[in-house]
Amino acid sequence: MLRQSLAVGLFLVLAATLTFVGCSDDNPTNSTVGDPNAPAFQPMKAAIAQAVDSTLAMSLKFAYKPNRYPSDIDWEWPALGPNDSLLYNYVGDWHVLYLGLSTAFDYSYVYVDSARFWEGTTAVQYFRSPYITGLDLIRHQTYTYTGSGDDYTNISSSLDLSFRDLQDPTRYFYGDAQVTIDDYYVEGGSQKTARYEFTANADDITYSVDHANPWYDSYPTGGTLTLTAAVERDDASVEWDITIEFQSNGAAQVSATDGHLTYSYTFTPEYN
Repeated sequence: MLRQSLAVGLFLVLAATLTFVGCSDDNPTNSTVGDPNAPAFQPMKAAIAQAVDSTLAMSLKFAYKPNRYPSDIDWEWPALGPNDSLLYNYVGDWHVLYLGLSTAFDYSYVYVDSARFWEGTTAVQYFRSPYITGLDLIRHQTYTYTGSGDDYTNISSSLDLSFRDLQDPTRYFYGDAQVTIDDYYVEGGSQKTARYEFTANADDITYSVDHANPWYDSYPTGGTLTLTAAVERDDASVEWDITIEFQSNGAAQVSATDGHLTYSYTFTPEYN
């Protein structure tokens, strides 16, 4: 659970948005302030927590141990087939890892991971812990269904993060992620389609790192994570704008709106 991909958390948020299509119009007081403890909001509240946890878990994993790259890839697939590829290269200051699977579980899977290390303003090939001041990480993943069924999901995601001031107490990272999910399902005897488009932006998130403990003991101490979600399903659509501001103790102050109601509350991420 601690090493799940960002796409997993984003998918849960996007799926939860469908629960709220049309809900805001039923507000009897026509207020713009939503109750974060209302039963109808709990699926979205849980999904936001999952998205924040996934984003931070993935980000802080690289912040704690950037020299894990590229050898410490999580392997969840069977042995490579004759049409599969696993390639690594160092080119133009970037470590590049490419994984292409075409025969696993009725899906083709492409994973491209790129990392670049900095010592001050100079890009360097090797990770030297006392001198590395920055890390750039770019990741692309696609899952495309290749089977013959009518019920499946295609996912395309990308992540672009930059870590800076790694030798300073006020180290921070920034960047963005995008996920597009096309969900195909059968309803009433015919195939339906739902599209989920999600964007996350990390704005100078500072964090604490305790190198004496596992990476997941780290926590954000400041900065903002902004999430936007757009869902289209048949004739219904909904959009959410979510802002998470991190406090010095690691708590997250959330403001989430669907354009009708705004829900505000605080929680502490658990990175799972």
